[in-house]
Order: sequence, then C-alpha cells, then structure tokens
Amino acid sequence: MDWDKLKQFYYVAKVGNFTRAGERLNISQSALSRSVRSLEDALHAKLFQRNARGVILTQQGEVLFDHVSMMMDSVHKAQNTIREDGSEPQGTLKIAATYGVAMLYIAPHIPDFVKKFPKIRMTLLGTDIAPDLDLCESDVVIHPFMPNHPNYIQRYLVTMQLKVYASSGYLKKFGTPRSVGDLDGHQLIGYGDHTNHPYHSSNWLLTIGLPEGKMREPYVQANATQTRVMMAQSDMGIITVPGEHPGIHTSGLVEINLGVQGPTIDLYYIYSKQLKNSKRILGFRDYLEEKMKSKRIKDCA
Repeated sequence: MDWDKLKQFYYVAKVGNFTRAGERLNISQSALSRSVRSLEDALHAKLFQRNARGVILTQQGEVLFDHVSMMMDSVHKAQNTIREDGSEPQGTLKIAATYGVAMLYIAPHIPDFVKKFPKIRMTLLGTDIAPDLDLCESDVVIHPFMPNHPNYIQRYLVTMQLKVYASSGYLKKFGTPRSVGDLDGHQLIGYGDHTNHPYHSSNWLLTIGLPEGKMREPYVQANATQTRVMMAQSDMGIITVPGEHPGIHTSGLVEINLGVQGPTIDLYYIYSKQLKNSKRILGFRDYLEEKMKSKRIKDCA
C-alpha cells in the first residue's frame, strides 16, 4: 500500500478538511482528493463522509486511521531516536509561539542556547494559530494551557500579569483614571477582534465593569504588544500589557492603578509525549525555565 497515500489520508482525518490538509501538505485539494479516492478504490471501502464543515471518518475509515496512527507514531519515534543518537543534544528543534511571545520572550534567549548546544538547529515560528504537534508541525509550543490534549506534556513556564499604562503626556491632557468607571471617558487602545486568540484577555480594558456583551469603543486597536506600547508612547491612549513585557519599565509609560488587578496569562512549555525523552526538547525546556526563573528573581530584587 502506498505510504504517501496513507500519510495524506492521515492528515485529512486529523484536520477533518481537505483544504486545510492540503495546505499543511503543500498539495492541492484536487490532488489530495484524487489520492484519497485512489486509496478507497484499492481498499474497496469508503473512508470519509462529507458534511457542512468538511469530512468525518466512516467506520472503515476509523479502522484504517487507528492503524495508520500507530504507523505514524512508530515513524516519529524512529526519527526521534535517530536524531537523539549520541550523548550531546542535537538535531532540529522547532519552537512555535505567538508573534509577540516569540519575538520578545523566546528570541532573546536563543543565541546563548545555540552557543551552549551547537549541534541543535533552531527554528522559531511566530504564529497566532497553535501548530498541531501530532502532525509534527512543531516540536514545542509556548502557549496557554491547551485542554483536551491528553497526549501533550504541558509544563508551566511563567505567569504574566496584565497592567495598565499611559504616557505622562496623555495623562496630563486627559487626566488619570482612578477607577474602572473612569475609563468610559478615555481613549483606550484595544487588542482587536480576536476572540479565538490565546491572549484575547488583553482587551479587558474594553469590558471590565460593564454588563456582559457590552464593550467600550476602542480609540485604536493593534494585536502586537510592542505596537500598542509605541502608540501609548505617542500619547494616543491607555493600554494594557503584561508587567513583564521587556522594556516596559524603561518605556517612559506610567502605570495606572484602577483599584483592580488585571487578568493573568499562564504560559506553558508544551510538547508531545512522544518526545518526553528527547534531549533537545528537555534541554531547551530546562534552559528556558532557568532563564525565566532568573528573570523573576531579578525583578523581585
């Protein structure tokens, strides 16, 4: 049986959609459909049922998927064993995080890591959509906790506390809000309409103190933390960003106390259980944990 066709079938089954599977495999939807039809003809069985959202497995498809999943696991384990051969961590290591976390929290630590482990080849992927670790789209995801993934190891990394800031120029012109109710008369810089984004709580200034479903109209919006910082520095309005944001304490912005604490965001170091013994995965995990711990100690000093 053609391995390529089995792998393509596996991807379609995992994402439940020919178009998305084709994008991940870098082949056209029509070519992927032909491949699956060819596999169905060879097996004399229908593997998928179409629905409004995509496709679901038939009973025969579920049987094949279970067996192909075991084959994929074996292949991945063999690849990992080969990559980890030797006492020194080596091989490729792809780390995924949202653009802001990748740029501000992960990238600064990579130079020292690759000096310490010169045989590891790092790739840092900035993406607002968490890659599928089961499909090997990434080795590690730095992300808030991901429920309903029993095959993932999710290790707590750091907590970020959202705080409120504005420039002294803005506050001189518009006054300093002292309570949540005072926000109604201010120019608020929002995060954007990204309800499915892992950090959508960054919009809490627009909703805090209001009835459910109500929202203050943002003066301007930007989903990049550093962009919001720059807007605030230009006297455009009030922002909320993590107090741990690199450079926030030297940005010239003034922290505003509204009498309430902002939400917290917990970040986790997430990887597949298949990689639980991987030296490169564990090496970067331990290195990143130490860097985060050192920063917390320094900040509290």
